[in-house]
Amino acid sequence: MKKDSVFFEKKEDLVKDKPIIPESKIPSLPEIYGSLVGHTEATGKNDGKIVEMVLRACGLGPGYSYCSCTIVWTLDSARIKHTINAWAGTAVNKKNMVYQKGNFLKEPRQGDVVSFYSNEQKRVYHVGFWDGRLNDKIEITVEGNTSTNGAFSNDPIIANGSGFFRKYRSRKGIYNISRWEEKVKR
Repeated sequence: MKKDSVFFEKKEDLVKDKPIIPESKIPSLPEIYGSLVGHTEATGKNDGKIVEMVLRACGLGPGYSYCSCTIVWTLDSARIKHTINAWAGTAVNKKNMVYQKGNFLKEPRQGDVVSFYSNEQKRVYHVGFWDGRLNDKIEITVEGNTSTNGAFSNDPIIANGSGFFRKYRSRKGIYNISRWEEKVKR
């Protein structure tokens, strides 16, 4: 008999009404994305065990950019409803903005999605999670498919890096921050 997944003999064995992990045991967003910090690519080509796990959340294999897939994997793991795919621009929740045009509309929370805009590409080209505030000019983020450099305002945003890292970003370089918070109904 061919197995449909590692865990079940056939798809019918999956009980859709009951979560595998009880709701009370689901880790918080910071715990989930924090578990990725420090993991790096195997060969520097958007690959490796953890990178590929995150890419699978978007239906992709090794070799693709994965900043947005990091958001998808984390929100899926926390059972938070979203409409995000592998394209970074889809990670912006226009219905629940936290920061835009240089102004905070509400207080940010750990797990809010931070986006970076490229004037050259004329689009959102990189995303990560807002993780905290260092001071009135520097925001702390956690990002996938980034590098260990590019942390402050005069350094470039690296949108195709080597792993998952906690970064210190100039608020001036942040395009917007939005929030996904509606839980998936089980």
